[in-house]
Amino acid sequence: MERRAALGERLHRVIGPRFPDLGVKLTGMLLELPVPVLDQMIHDEELLSAGLEKALSTLQNSTEKCARDKVFCLTSSLFKTVEDDTDSDSTDSLGDQLYDLVDSHRTGHSEQITGMLLELGSNEVKKLVSDPQLLEQKIHIAREALEQALPPKTCVSDLDCDDVKERLGEKIFEQVEKIDPKNCACITGMLLELDPSAIQKLLTDSLALKGAVERAQAALPQAAAQRSSDSDLNNEDVSDLDSETENLGEELYSYINSTKYSLHSSKLTGMLLEMPHSSLVELLKSQKQLDEKIQLAAAALTDS
Repeated sequence: MERRAALGERLHRVIGPRFPDLGVKLTGMLLELPVPVLDQMIHDEELLSAGLEKALSTLQNSTEKCARDKVFCLTSSLFKTVEDDTDSDSTDSLGDQLYDLVDSHRTGHSEQITGMLLELGSNEVKKLVSDPQLLEQKIHIAREALEQALPPKTCVSDLDCDDVKERLGEKIFEQVEKIDPKNCACITGMLLELDPSAIQKLLTDSLALKGAVERAQAALPQAAAQRSSDSDLNNEDVSDLDSETENLGEELYSYINSTKYSLHSSKLTGMLLEMPHSSLVELLKSQKQLDEKIQLAAAALTDS
């Protein structure tokens, strides 16, 4: 109830200036909605506008039937509930429970999907809460509908793409770590070579992510063999490479030692020196990419 009251205050601060005479009444009408939906309204202007439009329509065109209904008219129009869904506290509890279950699937759209599923009404939601398989099917359908409706995310510049990939890298590392803790850093690096839109899809589709990780795992031995082959082909330049690697190592160590990971400078430097020589050279040219690799290596070191 405290959460609902806090949301009511936030809603009224937004609604009051728009509708000075009806602010309190409109806020009260919206507060009949489930808490997860109210949370979403706070951050979604389109949903809030749609809710206000429904509420205003209800006020202006109320009928005797609406007055007799035990179900609030706005809730009925937005979520298609049935007339026996009269217990507000029970609905709130059911909505919170559904949100927690949806959120555990890590779709990236927990609030939106919860709102969509609540449209089915409390009887159907109770079935979803008690049937994990049915819930997963409904979540999949809702996620696909959302992805088709949402515009694709694009990068305005190379710098924007770097920022996007850095954020996606942190998120996808957490997921990959659960699948393959031993090779999560290497696999994350491989997946970050994909376009941001493809990475985003992996974050919202656990099956696709699992398939991508399996393909990366299969490619790991091949990548190691390729590095070994490259080493054999360049045996004549081993001394020069060793000298260059030593210089790169010193440069890496000096940089890492100036960061918050200074306590693990030696280990992190050694981990990064496992990368191909050419990749290290390019990495040192971009501080943002270097910081990203250091963060991934530090995370892998902490979990090892």
